[in-house]
Amino acid sequence: MNQSKIEELLAVLVDWTKVSNYTRVRDMLVQVFGTEDEPKGQQRLVYSLLGERYTQKQIADMAQTTQPTVSTWSTQWKRLGLVRSDGTPAFNLTDFGMSVPKPKAPRADSKSGEPVKEGVDHGSED
Repeated sequence: MNQSKIEELLAVLVDWTKVSNYTRVRDMLVQVFGTEDEPKGQQRLVYSLLGERYTQKQIADMAQTTQPTVSTWSTQWKRLGLVRSDGTPAFNLTDFGMSVPKPKAPRADSKSGEPVKEGVDHGSED
């Protein structure tokens, strides 16, 4: 069996898996992240920012929480299978009808305008 046929079959398998498990996944996401009436928007925001180019500290700042909280949540979600081993979310919450609050802007480097990476020398002058 050639590579393209394997990829085609895997894509079909993924499609069927998504359809057949949609309700179960949505129920789990609602249990973890709440509904629109519950004050868990902060967790939905943190989850949606995982795997981006931001550090946990930057995510905490954008979600107005602490870095240890982001780390704890991320670990819990990974154990539940909601976060992949590479740290990215396994699901897009908006695909399941869940809203995600807008993040507060991360602190940017004054020279480049890029988000500041913790522990990286940004060439600050004395």
